[in-house]
Amino acid sequence: MSEEHQQPPIIATQHPPSRLPKSHIAQLAAIVDHLKRLTARSVTGLQRLALIRQTSKLISN
Repeated sequence: MSEEHQQPPIIATQHPPSRLPKSHIAQLAAIVDHLKRLTARSVTGLQRLALIRQTSKLISN
């Protein structure tokens, strides 16, 4: 039988939420905006692809 390995929780930042740098807050706000637009019904396929790419870049930085 194989053991199940649990992954440690992902910690996005070492700062307490009340002390997040403004750059992190701005980046999170941009990601939230992209995700809201991705779920909008009026978004075309090409717009959705562009938003996914932009969001991926924001997350990876």
